Amino acid sequence: MRRFLPVVVLLGLGAMFTWPCGPFFPEFEYAPVHGPAHSAAAVQRYDSGQIGVIRPHFFRESLVVAYRYLSGVPLDAAEVKALAPPAPQKQTAPADEWFATSRWLKARKTVPGAPAVDNLDADKEVPGSQFQQFENCTDASFDTAVSTLRDRAAKWGASSPSLAEWLRGQDRVFENCSKGPAIPAPLSGGDPLLAADRQYQIAAAEFYAGRFAAAERDFDAVAANPASPWRDGGHYLAARALIRDGTLNSKPDSLKAAETKLQAVLADPAAQRWHASARGLIQFIHATLDPQGRMVAAGKELLKPGADIRRAMTDYTHLYDRLEESKAPLPAAESELTDWIAAFQAGDAPHAIERWRAGKAMPWLVAALQSAKPTDAAVPELIAAARQIAPDAPAYASATYFGILLRIRRGENDAARDWADRALATSRLDSTVNLLRAERLKLARDWNEFLRYGPRRPVALEYTFLGSDDDLQSDPEAKSRTVALDVDFTHPMNTAVPLDLWNAAARGAALPRSLQAEIARVGWVRAVVLGHPAARPLAQRTRELNPAWAEAIDDYLKQPDAAAAGFTAVFWMLRMPGMSAELRSGIGRTTAANKIDDYRDNWWQIVPPPAEPPEDLPRPQLLDLYPYNAMGPTAFLTAPQRSQGEEQARRLYATAGNAVYYLCAAAIAWARAHPQDPRVPEALHLAVRATRYGQTDKETSPLSKEAFDLLHSRYPASPWAKQTKYWY
Repeated sequence: MRRFLPVVVLLGLGAMFTWPCGPFFPEFEYAPVHGPAHSAAAVQRYDSGQIGVIRPHFFRESLVVAYRYLSGVPLDAAEVKALAPPAPQKQTAPADEWFATSRWLKARKTVPGAPAVDNLDADKEVPGSQFQQFENCTDASFDTAVSTLRDRAAKWGASSPSLAEWLRGQDRVFENCSKGPAIPAPLSGGDPLLAADRQYQIAAAEFYAGRFAAAERDFDAVAANPASPWRDGGHYLAARALIRDGTLNSKPDSLKAAETKLQAVLADPAAQRWHASARGLIQFIHATLDPQGRMVAAGKELLKPGADIRRAMTDYTHLYDRLEESKAPLPAAESELTDWIAAFQAGDAPHAIERWRAGKAMPWLVAALQSAKPTDAAVPELIAAARQIAPDAPAYASATYFGILLRIRRGENDAARDWADRALATSRLDSTVNLLRAERLKLARDWNEFLRYGPRRPVALEYTFLGSDDDLQSDPEAKSRTVALDVDFTHPMNTAVPLDLWNAAARGAALPRSLQAEIARVGWVRAVVLGHPAARPLAQRTRELNPAWAEAIDDYLKQPDAAAAGFTAVFWMLRMPGMSAELRSGIGRTTAANKIDDYRDNWWQIVPPPAEPPEDLPRPQLLDLYPYNAMGPTAFLTAPQRSQGEEQARRLYATAGNAVYYLCAAAIAWARAHPQDPRVPEALHLAVRATRYGQTDKETSPLSKEAFDLLHSRYPASPWAKQTKYWY
């Protein structure tokens, strides 16, 4: 995977990949998982030197850029521009011209009497495979055909027999894109231009049909034809036929022959416009025949300012992926860059420490700090070296983060805390600040420090399964959130923090008002379920911070006794599927609280985390600090506070682990005890609705039927009974 999709040599072959069916939900990233976010601005900042804390799971292009800065060889402005993702193109053409095949199909309709062709497939199956395809006919081939058609129509006339014959030949050429063979018939005599075009069409058809020996022969014949307008590209295209034969059919000799032909193209001044492509294809041949050798060469180019960094980067990262996938040896001994990336991503501490000691190079110091075990004898000298790095140095953020992490793992909490506080005072990059705050939260000594270091500023979005760092601007909800919470804050809140402290968090100045509002809302639900005295003050705070909830809270607060207040809260929870008894990290639920979410993100279901993290865990940096199923600190709590909070969490899970079951049971119980309450019919209707749109299980279905029967037997004439036609 790349940070963006580069322009690649069209001869490369790859298996088609289909993403799993969506929907794909965004989640906040507080530090990059793969590198800078997928936006021109984020990539430019990173490539200009704002690399922050680099991580082993970064894409290798990002690691190459980081290595340059750590080595003291920053990218210049031209290199930053060359690595920038392509700007999104505003589509101004009509819809029937968006694709090259569509442009060709539209153009050929201008020839009177042209037979109808409704669609074209440019891809062809790899020989011997039913599941792999390659782009046989490129966009350039269709666009060249369009321009040639227009030129010939201007010369011969749109209704001329010559143009009709030219089109017949071109249609045969494109039949070979996905099928074939279909070779145009040769022409003799007549218009010399038409004859030259047909000679070229025959060679192209043979190329697309996979008759590569014939295509090579006939493209060479085109080059030898002084009357052909295609003459200057003949030998180049003959080499392309040899390369296609070599790659599709695994023929190294064809690739070697192609290089010989391409060298002749480079020596021919008349073929000037093909020189750049010929040089690129020669590099492609070298990469195919000697991937390690080309990788070493590309690695050297990447470390040399002024080289073609885009081409070298594409070659290097592609070859790295290819060698790794095939389990072929990496040329680490011949390439300093490859050696560093391999050691950094593998966490090879002995090698990284040895290389750092040999030359004291910053890339190796970062690799050694990242991979060292707490018990390694080299740790004190590594930490001492990290402490000497100036705050404006490219290595500062990485060395500081990994150095503090080592101190934490060694139990040197006071030293780690002091280092983190000093680093936070000088760090400005949001992703670096977030990582340092996570470390500082781990070291929180009391409740106030827990609150102070909890909030984070999102820096990117991650979409489950897609493996990308997307820009916050790509999601309207995300870009409106300037501060959020991560799992290391929400997990302790949900599992260990008592409700009295929830109430304090909702009122103290340590958190922004938006986070206070979330804590107040969730805390009120938890307190209602548990019958806790904090329910009323949390309700009052919820009303202060959430004006849209005023009606529900006022209705709750005016109830004459605890039982009535409890049902009133249940009634409003049923009305508002956005209610939750768990504080959520990241973006959370984005649908309005009073609306049903289309993907069943309604109410709550408390599910303990599995023992092992999923492969698509969006925030793997927290695994540096905690086991997956116990994220977040609890040492900041006193023993009585933690005991009380854990007991409340256990009772909450036992009482209302599944919101649908809890709310339905409460509504049914109130309906049986208070049949005259005018809210009962609506409550029963809402209970049935919850069993359709909430998190259901085998125990919720009997409650759905019970609520349904109760509604229709006691209140058959109510509008709520008429709206409730089924149970679930």
